[in-house]
Amino acid sequence: MISWIADNATLLYLLLGVIAVALGLRWRTTRQGKYLIGLGVVVGLVGLVVILSLTIVTARQQLVRAVEETARLINAKNFEGAFRNFGDKVFLEFQPGDKGEVPREALQKLAQDSMRSQKITGIEVWNIEVESLDPVPVVSFYLRATDYPGYANCRAELTQLGEGTWRVQKLKLVLPGNWRVPFPR
Repeated sequence: MISWIADNATLLYLLLGVIAVALGLRWRTTRQGKYLIGLGVVVGLVGLVVILSLTIVTARQQLVRAVEETARLINAKNFEGAFRNFGDKVFLEFQPGDKGEVPREALQKLAQDSMRSQKITGIEVWNIEVESLDPVPVVSFYLRATDYPGYANCRAELTQLGEGTWRVQKLKLVLPGNWRVPFPR
């Protein structure tokens, strides 16, 4: 419940804001103290939501940060650090028919070689969504090379190793029609 509050703080702010406006208007027209007390309770609840959303780090927030951190490390050319977020073996799927289990080292080499040979200066990720947490955490996002048009639609399945530590076990990339990437072996 508490993680739901932290993950949906914006929705709660909107709902509590509407209630506060209604109570404030009702108090203004009737001058009855019960509406002012209700308004005070709502303001207190807003404060509680603010505190919870600033202090609680939920699994969803950890997963989004893991994707952002991986992209940041790749942009800093720290491939070893970026690929620590991947399992020892990753089931990789892209381009129809190209799928299979790939060692983390082969995936890391593919990323390094692709960035060097294609002269890619960096990547961008956006629209990071946690589709589910149970039974398997699934994160979807868009990925784009900063120097190229088009983007890939990505979907990753992860496992949790410890508090705040996640590893990609399965990765599906739907590449734009003009992108050709050799499948790592």
